[in-house]
Amino acid sequence: MGQIHKKNNKLIYLAIAGVILIISILAYILPSENLRIYQSPIYDLNQNWSIISKEKVASDVDLPIKFDVIPNETYIAERVFEDDFPNYMKLRIRSSMQSLKVLIDGEEIFASKKPSSGILTSPEASVWHFVELPEDVKGKTLTLVMNSPVKAFSGLVNSIFYGRGDSLIYDLLFSQQIGLITWMLIFLLGVVAIIISFFLYNIGDNRLLYLGLFAISISLWMLSEARLLQFFTGNRFILGGISYMLLTIMPILLILYLRDTVLMRYRKLCKILVFIFSLDFIISLFLQLIGVLIFFQTIQVTNSLIFLTALLIIFLLIKEVIHHGNVKAKKFLLYLSVFAVLIIFEIIQFYSQNFVMTSSYIRVGIIVFFGLLAIDSCHYIDELIGKEKETEILRKLAYKDMLTGGLNRRAFERDVDKLINTAKKDFRLVILDINGLKLINDQYGHQEGDKAIIRCYQYIKEAFDIIGECYRLGGDEFVCIIRNIEMEAYEKGITLFRTKLLQSKQELLYKLDVAIGSDVFYLKEDHDVHDLLHDIDLLMYADKKRLKSNYQQE
Repeated sequence: MGQIHKKNNKLIYLAIAGVILIISILAYILPSENLRIYQSPIYDLNQNWSIISKEKVASDVDLPIKFDVIPNETYIAERVFEDDFPNYMKLRIRSSMQSLKVLIDGEEIFASKKPSSGILTSPEASVWHFVELPEDVKGKTLTLVMNSPVKAFSGLVNSIFYGRGDSLIYDLLFSQQIGLITWMLIFLLGVVAIIISFFLYNIGDNRLLYLGLFAISISLWMLSEARLLQFFTGNRFILGGISYMLLTIMPILLILYLRDTVLMRYRKLCKILVFIFSLDFIISLFLQLIGVLIFFQTIQVTNSLIFLTALLIIFLLIKEVIHHGNVKAKKFLLYLSVFAVLIIFEIIQFYSQNFVMTSSYIRVGIIVFFGLLAIDSCHYIDELIGKEKETEILRKLAYKDMLTGGLNRRAFERDVDKLINTAKKDFRLVILDINGLKLINDQYGHQEGDKAIIRCYQYIKEAFDIIGECYRLGGDEFVCIIRNIEMEAYEKGITLFRTKLLQSKQELLYKLDVAIGSDVFYLKEDHDVHDLLHDIDLLMYADKKRLKSNYQQE
């Protein structure tokens, strides 16, 4: 059955892949005009700039440019507008951890500076600015006044574009479409993994939870690195700090995933690594908040930790494969190798100066890597669910009476224990014993004796099932736990049961009769349920003698 199920799954996957492939091929080969929703063009403003610092001036330069300026030194980029622009035109400027002022002929039209945050220090943030241009700018001088406390960005002037606001945004999104698609796929994969992990909470396996959180962390980091996070939030702390904080959090989640999947022998070591990265996160955040070191400076330590941890994990995985024949470790190394091959392609494209494809391979690599991990985790969870179902079936069988299909002695002992120690409630016990079962077996055969037991159990269940639970202790003996201890409820059940026994006379060749004994277990008075069972047994045997005496008189 399992093989058929797997075969059906493969057919479904192949069918889906086939449909996607056919649609893609048809879309490529069939002729079509460009029916994309119209966007007005955008233009670059990257030629004929002058860069002015305290000690140096450069004229007729193109953007982007990195000028030699020390941190916190103000520098200026200037350019003359050669033409007027239509109304509602805007400049799109990227400031990389820089304060920015925009002036036209000395008149300030825009300013962006990190706000003072009092005791705590906000992180430096690289953000987009959309600056609306006034009318009649022809012949006027556009001036950018910039300043950065970070050496890597001090003196940097990024490319500048102008156009309608919606077109500038559309161009930004379109230029990062691969990054957006990758982000959405990884993010959705993470959300699905987390949702599934909640449904599997009882199994006690957290690999999907860790994988989901890791995927979401990676996707948010990718969104930030693609310079698109600003479409979702304008908070400086998030824009300036999320990438750096995630770089300390992501290794923790991956280590936890590996600990539960392929590195089970190294749980203590994984715990130490998690502690180190947690400490790195806390220290980096603390130093940023008190203004001693910014995230951009402490990230060097984080990157070194990531590099060393990656080497250690690869070493442990190879050790697992060679010395322990760990199949899961071998698979994970295979997944890493696929990722590594795509990174090599990325490097080749970079050194070939094919910058159009930059980051494309690494994004595909991330999708493939996470896809393989997700498929592997799904197979494992499927096996785990199968084992859990088998365990549940065995657990149920352990409490099931095979002849009647009802509950057995073990189930009775379990439920009595729950009532006494967990629910802490008084309850009534009823013991029932079939009279003359041996005689039925001798005269009519054991098969008829089994039918008598089954019939008797059904009558007991119909009489007491509403107010309690019924069990077969073994042989011809049954017991009921009745939650309602009132005598009236008990007598009503006994009357119904006796009525069914009388009605059975017309259907049976023998008389089916049952001896009954009952008493209540009071938590405040009784200390041992076995003593109560012994007392009820005596009451039941007394009833058995009474019924036997009545039968002889008849």
